[in-house]
Amino acid sequence: MGKGKKCNFTEEQIAWLKENFADTLNADICEYLDCKETTLRLLARSLGLQKSKAHLDWRQDKARKGLKRYYLTHKPTDNSEHLRKYCFKKGNDPRTLKGFREGLERGHKKRNQLIREEKARIAFGLPQRTKLRLKRQPRPKIDQRHYLKTLGYIIDNENNIAYWTETTRRAIKLELKPKFFKYKPYEQDGNICHQP
Repeated sequence: MGKGKKCNFTEEQIAWLKENFADTLNADICEYLDCKETTLRLLARSLGLQKSKAHLDWRQDKARKGLKRYYLTHKPTDNSEHLRKYCFKKGNDPRTLKGFREGLERGHKKRNQLIREEKARIAFGLPQRTKLRLKRQPRPKIDQRHYLKTLGYIIDNENNIAYWTETTRRAIKLELKPKFFKYKPYEQDGNICHQP
């Protein structure tokens, strides 16, 4: 059935569904009615239809036999001893198991080592190898940068300099007491003036 196709069931189809829903597989019913399984479930729920106990028992027995056949035909893997040693038995909290804790510790050590390496690369001016956000700026600095941009300042994020032009509404109080940015004039020819 294509996407977006609307199912309009006839009275004959609904009568057939009421007779056969209890002891027929949903896949077979969907094939007969040409509808999706979700549509079938909604329709059966609106009509108050349910599977019979004999049908549910037959499906459980079929699943049980399938599992039994699988375990008889497949040999145990090489890590069966590991599974017996670290399996989650009834009454055990997985967080207290030795293997689980060792895996967490290895993961923490690996991440901390990676963070140390990335911080060292940043300190030496090298580009980061990962997408970890290690250079975090304080919230007041972010707010002040946004405020300066609304006034018309040109922000140099690498050097923490705010350049003002003729059209900038200057914040004199911030310029007199610079906290996060230095304030310098911007040359008219487009070159940034690096002299104070």
